[in-house]
Amino acid sequence: MNENKLKDLFCSPDITIKEAMVSLSKVQGQLLIVVEKDRKLLGVLADGDIRRALLKNTPLTTTISKIMNREPKKLLFFSKEVAAKEMKKYSIKQIPVVDDDGKVQDIIFWNDVIDGEIELDKLDNSVFIMAGGMGTRLKPFTKILPKPLIPIGDKPIIEIIMDNCKKHGFYNFIISLNYKSAMIKHYFAENEYDALIEFRKEDKPLGTAGPLCLVKNQIREPLIVTNCDVITNIDYRDLLMFHKEKGFKITMVGVVKQFTVPYGVLKANNGHLLEITEKPEYDFMVNAGVYVIDPEILKLLEDNVYIDMPELLIMTKEKKYSVGVYPFSGEWIDVGQWEDYKKAVFHMGFGGMP
Repeated sequence: MNENKLKDLFCSPDITIKEAMVSLSKVQGQLLIVVEKDRKLLGVLADGDIRRALLKNTPLTTTISKIMNREPKKLLFFSKEVAAKEMKKYSIKQIPVVDDDGKVQDIIFWNDVIDGEIELDKLDNSVFIMAGGMGTRLKPFTKILPKPLIPIGDKPIIEIIMDNCKKHGFYNFIISLNYKSAMIKHYFAENEYDALIEFRKEDKPLGTAGPLCLVKNQIREPLIVTNCDVITNIDYRDLLMFHKEKGFKITMVGVVKQFTVPYGVLKANNGHLLEITEKPEYDFMVNAGVYVIDPEILKLLEDNVYIDMPELLIMTKEKKYSVGVYPFSGEWIDVGQWEDYKKAVFHMGFGGMP
């Protein structure tokens, strides 16, 4: 194992949840290995551990020693055969190897011992992708291509989204179309894709929720809904399970984002300076643009009436239905504007500078 790669995965039990979220984003959602200074294994930390903490309103300043898994799977000797069995049995993608003193000597990854991804049963639930927008924030690119077909590396955005859904067992896709719809249809007609794809055409722009009226009479199971400009490594299967277990009618994904005010913030009283805070940082949970919606909520939508998702959420709550939030701390990039698009290209390893 490359020593630098090991160091990226190691962390102290004294770092904060906020710091761990940054580290997890750098290793693209792999487990963090929590160790003492001599590399003695103390536990592991995954996105799910952070999510459970956020659901309990645990402050981001809390150290991960309070939330980590203290009984991780591990091997006492290096064996790819044993590692493969353990990974398949517990659906984990990495496992540390420790010596007799409990010190980490190596880490075995799924790709080291098994070809391909973990095979999951295909789910009947559909994924609805909002792909009808004009992508005005990405002009002049979108004067030529519709936003869903803008490439990151050798694939368009929409295919990257669909690939991640397929990793978690979702093979049924419904794509809403409007702007440059013929180009999107032509792309999938010319390029074979291993999934069932249906298209729904908006006769006019219907907003970020209105296009769902086009399927309200065909959906029988909870529907995954995503914007077409969101690149994420979210576990859609876990999101669906969370939605069902909690009994929500709509579940929205919330991503913790840090915002820095680029100025000194003043606090004054009657013209007298009381305090100045230079470039303060604030943490907020923002709407990720990914949802799970029950069929009965779709019935609330009128045919061909413009409505955005915040309005549907408010309407759902006014009808006394429950709306949930699934906290997510993994990879999430809104590629709907130039700066974030460039970051996505860099982050996914296709050159350039962020």
